[in-house]
Formats: sequence, C-alpha cells, structure tokens
Amino acid sequence: MFEMKNPDEVSEGIVDKTSIHSKQIQTEQIQKKKIIVLGLSGKEIDTIKKRLGKNFEIVDNLHDYELRQVSKILDGDIIISGRADFISSAKKIIEKNKNKTFVLYNIMIRHFDTLVSHFGDEIQEIITKLVLEEIINIFRQDIETKRNIVVGVVSDRKFMILNEIKSTQNGREGLEEEIKKVSNTIIDNITKQKISISGKEISASVSMGISVYPYDGSNIVELLKASELALEESIKKGSNTFDIFTEELKTTLWKKTYLMEELFDGIKQGKIYPVFQPIFSLEDMRIKGYEMLIRWKEKEISPDEIIKISEEIGLLRDINEFLFERISEICRKLPKYFFSFNITARFILEEKFFKTILENIEKYRIDPRRICFEISERSDQKEIEKAQERFSELKKLGFLIALDDYGSPQTLIAHIKDIPADIIKVDKEVIKEIEKDNEFFKLITNGIIYISHKLNRKVVVEGIETEREMEISKSMKFDMAQGFLLCPPLTEEEIIGE
Repeated sequence: MFEMKNPDEVSEGIVDKTSIHSKQIQTEQIQKKKIIVLGLSGKEIDTIKKRLGKNFEIVDNLHDYELRQVSKILDGDIIISGRADFISSAKKIIEKNKNKTFVLYNIMIRHFDTLVSHFGDEIQEIITKLVLEEIINIFRQDIETKRNIVVGVVSDRKFMILNEIKSTQNGREGLEEEIKKVSNTIIDNITKQKISISGKEISASVSMGISVYPYDGSNIVELLKASELALEESIKKGSNTFDIFTEELKTTLWKKTYLMEELFDGIKQGKIYPVFQPIFSLEDMRIKGYEMLIRWKEKEISPDEIIKISEEIGLLRDINEFLFERISEICRKLPKYFFSFNITARFILEEKFFKTILENIEKYRIDPRRICFEISERSDQKEIEKAQERFSELKKLGFLIALDDYGSPQTLIAHIKDIPADIIKVDKEVIKEIEKDNEFFKLITNGIIYISHKLNRKVVVEGIETEREMEISKSMKFDMAQGFLLCPPLTEEEIIGE
C-alpha cells in the first residue's frame, strides 16, 4: 500500500502514458524518487524500470483514491498521460519558470498507418517502447537531476518533449546549435534502431517540428501551434528531418489566426455555405447523387482547410450541424438523388451529433437511404475501429456509408471488409497516377474494384478533369464518377432549379 506523506517531506511522480515532468530541487534533498505508473503495458513498464529503476522506485498498483490524493500532493512532479495532461503539465512548468528558456520537440512517426496495415497493432507497442526508451536515454541526465522536462506520448504516432535549456547572451540564435545537436541525436537514436517483426527487419522514420519559449510563443498553446507549423515543413522535406520555427512561419501562423477570426464571423454572417458536386453513373451518364462541399464567400480556401480551421477553434460541430440540416432540407426537395455528407469517424461517434441526425430525418421526413455518410479512409485507425458499432447502427437505420479517399499509399485493404460501406470512393490522385501509366496504381485499383464488386459495393472515381481520365475510368469498370470535367460544384439554387 502506498504511504501518504507530507508534501514537504517527499517528492514523487505519476506516469500514465505520455508526459514526464521533473522539478529542479537541491541534490542533497533527493530521496529515491517514486514514479507512479498507470495505464502502461507490461513492456512499457519494463522499459521504465530498466532505464530508471536504479534511481527511482516504480509503483504501478495504486488505487483511484490514492492516485487522487497523490495528484494533489505532487502538483505534477512526474506525469505520463494523454495530450491534455501533457499540455496541462507543460503549462504549469512554463508559468512557474517564466524567466527560463524551453524547447518543444514535436516528433511524428511517419507512415504509421502503413506499418500497422502490414504488421498489425504489435508494431505500435514496439514503436512506443522504442521511442520512450530512446527519449529516456537522451534526456536521462535531465530526468535524474530533476531538471524541468515533460515528455509526452500524445497519440499512437506522436511524441512531444518540453525541455529546459540554458539561456545564452546571444538570445535565440545562440541556442540553435544546441537545439540542432539534440534534434539530430533524437532522430539518429530512433531511426538507427532495428525492429525485428514477422521475420523482417525494419526501422522507424520520423519528422520533427521545434519551437522555443519565449521566442516563438508566450505559453504552451502558442508553442504547440508553432511546432506544428515547423512539423509540416519537416514533413515536406521527407523522412528523418526536423525544422525549427522561423519568422517566416510566424507570418503563416498570424495569417492562420486571422482566418480563424474571419471564419468565426463568417459563420455568424452566413458567409459559409454548401455547394453540391454531381456524381454521375458511368453506365448512362445520368446524375445519381451529389456530394456536399463547403465554401467561404470572398475567400479562396479549400474545403479541407475550412474544416481544419473549424476543428482547431471548436466550431466544427456548429458547421456540421448547420450543413446536415441544409442537406436534409435539400434531400426532401430532391428525393430521387442521394446526398453525400463528409464526416470523420471521430465525429460520427459524438452522441449530440447522432441525435442531430435523427432529429433532422424526422423533422424533414426523408428516407435515410437518400443520405450517404462519407468517412475518410485517412481517418485515424483507432477512431475507425471505435466507430464500427455506430456504422452498423446507421446501416440498420437505412443510411448509406461511403469509404472516401480510398487507394492512397496509406490505404488499408481491411477497411473494405471492416467498414460496412455501400460505396468506395477512390482518391483523385489515383486516377492521375494511372493516367501517367503507373502500373502499381493500376494493379491496386483493379484489385479494389474487383473486391468491391464481389462485395456488392459501388466504386466511384473522384477528380475527373480530362477526357483521358474519363476513358480510363470507363475501361476499368468504375460504376460512378465525379469531377470538374463532368460538372463543377453547383449552388443550392442551381440544383433545385435544374
């Protein structure tokens, strides 16, 4: 049983799956520090014990009541948890050490879905263990000397480290050499490790974005935004690279913040509106349905960017509820077509939105078979797995389901089997590759069409822009097609007045 002590007499910590935070204390005051482990697999606990067991007492059998008491006493001495707890711990550190300098390393495992597709869930455990082990190796001295550090395993493929760094008289420029040295060490240590699985030997590859407090942000939220922008730049460069946030990227961030404010006002002022792209049957070239897309008046911004910004500022639910009501009303006016509504696997699990779906179906008295939910194949794999029951529930109610963006390099063949989709929508980039005589994509696509037809599912090709792409689509036996060659997206007035 864990013995509770006065907080002035003991320094302890909590570990739950993602963030390590140590306070600086006088060396002579250090006892053998406790790391309290929650929610980690046996292999991950073994990693902690192997790397830190000599200097720390590993405790992994606390009851909930004891955990709550420890949390109050510790004030977050060592924590491993989810993204929210990482942000909370990092925020606390920065607020208590405003005059110090911190570096945020934002690490992403590349091609993660492809690895899981080939090797199963086991590869996730192996990668998490490997990255955690190497982070402990690299920052061991900081951890053991109680220097301010937070390590976060914030998702199945993303890791973050907030680490105190010694300030220099040259400001930010004087820090770059040390930051680059640590960044190269992180990448080298992770990628040099060989992973033996299923009789094969592979290596993980990473991309990393870096931001520095206080130069790139005055709080953890601003640092996260900056590191994400740097990570995006790193991804563009290719595997095993890093990028440090710059003034140029800062301008991009300001523009993004401006767009967020504009989007908020745009929703209130009715500047966000839906358009509808026709989906044609390739057998008789008649319109069978429409895919709803989103537009922003006076702004040249893609639908994906609008959705991304909406999600970041917490307005996606409002937009989805507004759009679903519009699609329900239009579906009632045009009952001979089906209408596709784009949604993520995560969002379709939300009870409030599910209630909105049922309320609109009843309010507008429409046949659920006229509504098709398009689930992106690029959705998080875990979210898709969690949504299986909801997919089945929607199917029983009569709704159609489409698997969108299929056929990209990240495609999981299992999704055709696991998701009860009526329609498979092949990613627009696939037809572009086939037009270039890419035999690999042609073989994969022929396989997708064959399997889909065997399972009585229709296959739609997206993004048709040339006559050549149209010829290819017909010859490959796609069932339906959409794209600017056939018809650009139409306004509500245009499709109702046709």
